[in-house]
Amino acid sequence: MSVKVMSAVWEREDLDASERLVMLSLADHADDDGVCYPSIARLCKRTSMSDRGVQKVLSRLQERGFLRVEIGAGRSGSNRYFVTATPEPGSPLNPVHPRTTFTTPPNPVRLTPEPGSPKPSRTIIEPSSNARAALCAVLSDDMADAFIAHRKAKRAKLTDHAAELIAAKLRGHPNPDAVVEQSIMNGWTGVFPEKTAAFIPQFDLSKFEGTA
Repeated sequence: MSVKVMSAVWEREDLDASERLVMLSLADHADDDGVCYPSIARLCKRTSMSDRGVQKVLSRLQERGFLRVEIGAGRSGSNRYFVTATPEPGSPLNPVHPRTTFTTPPNPVRLTPEPGSPKPSRTIIEPSSNARAALCAVLSDDMADAFIAHRKAKRAKLTDHAAELIAAKLRGHPNPDAVVEQSIMNGWTGVFPEKTAAFIPQFDLSKFEGTA
């Protein structure tokens, strides 16, 4: 895990919620040079996003200069990623060139983590269905799933008790989804209804489809 890269990602204010989750997951596997090689399946598990959702975000990050990908150039034929939280201004698109020869059939998407992939520094405990149900009682399903994915990326386990306390704080606010959106965008693991006006969410929740 590169604390250097992860800290730089948190400093970015121009990443949307799904881009931040993927960048943090990559940084969690990267060295201080931003080099890592997690499988797509590994990124899906860490972000609670679908395979398609992760692939879309990776493409956007490449286009914006935050990411360069070498297909099949990592260990055991995995993809090698070069992550930077400070792309050069006006950086061009990063073309991805597949290898022309392989000793084994190319398989960019693997169902298990690569043998040499760094292990997460702490065990992540998945939230229970009771925790999700408590959030869904006051939030839309999409926003509840987005907050669960955000807490998972921040390594803040969501226990049933914690979910009930969060739901209690949100109950009675005119726009609880807006409160949670503000927490996600600011990197908070808690919710602060008193800091949030009853505004309409500004980002696209469709980015969190499949993040149950």
